Amino acid sequence: MKIRPFQLSAYEANCYLISNKGKAVLIDPGDYSMEIANIIRNEDLQVTHILITHIHLDHFYAATAFSKLTGAKIYINPADGYLIKEEVDTWKECMYSQSCGMVDYEPFDPGMYEFLGEKCEVIATPGHTPGSLTLHFPDHTLAFVGDVIFSGSVGRSDFNGGDYETLMTTIKSKIFKFPPDTKLYTGHGPVTTVDYERRNNSFVK
Repeated sequence: MKIRPFQLSAYEANCYLISNKGKAVLIDPGDYSMEIANIIRNEDLQVTHILITHIHLDHFYAATAFSKLTGAKIYINPADGYLIKEEVDTWKECMYSQSCGMVDYEPFDPGMYEFLGEKCEVIATPGHTPGSLTLHFPDHTLAFVGDVIFSGSVGRSDFNGGDYETLMTTIKSKIFKFPPDTKLYTGHGPVTTVDYERRNNSFVK
């Protein structure tokens, strides 16, 4: 399973293109990237799913564009669905030149899935948003955590639907329960590990 990270938009949000044997999954396309589009075309990748960890526009802005490009459906936790219109309306005059419009999506509920032939545990990890999800690939000892936790920091909880106590509980009872060597692919910044954050993240109290 090949993981390619891309920093997109002015907020440098991480988007991940995961591929395996000619198929691919796109996680959190926060802006349109010709580099990603060209990789998909040049490698003739079949994008099977577009997965959104949470509804903030810097993580889903280009989901519709990539869905049109690839034919892949967009998957969002319905618990965050109510945030879509607010995010679009809030940011279209500020960060983006035009609105991305509303997003047609499939419900992406917590549970066990298979992506690219690999087992994926989709876990509810609220606090940053009510519907934040973590995508845990246990056989590869890695997880895509969105904006729940970063290297040496944690996600904000002062946006609509955020809650600090819930975020702390999520990190300690879910993220920190992964094996210590689990790699955490975050929504912003570098990859980190559960062990490093347990020992060094002063924001988790």
